[in-house]
Amino acid sequence: MARGDFRLFILRDNPVRTSSEYAHGLDGAYDGIQIHLREGVERNPDKSKGSASRVHSIDVYVHDEKFENLIDSK
Repeated sequence: MARGDFRLFILRDNPVRTSSEYAHGLDGAYDGIQIHLREGVERNPDKSKGSASRVHSIDVYVHDEKFENLIDSK
């Protein structure tokens, strides 16, 4: 199965974009917050018995009105 890749945007104003532009993260041209969730993309540092081999990744990006990146949680 394909791994999940989900982006949640909380925008200051509605730029009236198309769905394909949202699919590519608005190419960094947005004013607000983007939360990017990716399923099973990082190796799990916990090697104890029964732990999953891969874990999910959550990245948060905050852009201002000039589309400059203020916060990058990578």
